[in-house]
Amino acid sequence: MEQINKIEIGGNVGTVRENQLETRSVLHFTLANNYVYSSRGEAKIETLWINVTAFPGKNIADFSRIKKGTAVKVTGRLKANKYTAADGTERVGYEIIANKLELAEDVDQ
Repeated sequence: MEQINKIEIGGNVGTVRENQLETRSVLHFTLANNYVYSSRGEAKIETLWINVTAFPGKNIADFSRIKKGTAVKVTGRLKANKYTAADGTERVGYEIIANKLELAEDVDQ
């Protein structure tokens, strides 16, 4: 049976950091995904913050256009990262390794 690890999510860019590797750059950014729902007649917004890593390529938008507040759609795979928290406990964080990154203005609605 084929194993599938694919995630597609849209939201607004938070913090952005671009690092230079030996032959290419890598972009790390946070993505805010908002889920709006109603609770007892009152609108609520639940925001999920996701870490994203993107490498330049044919399916990746121009990095210079990715700034705080930019609306993007990310398609990629989910990766787990183990780390030790400040209190000494072992934790797992998740990030998306992007293989496609589109600006909202470039996405067909």
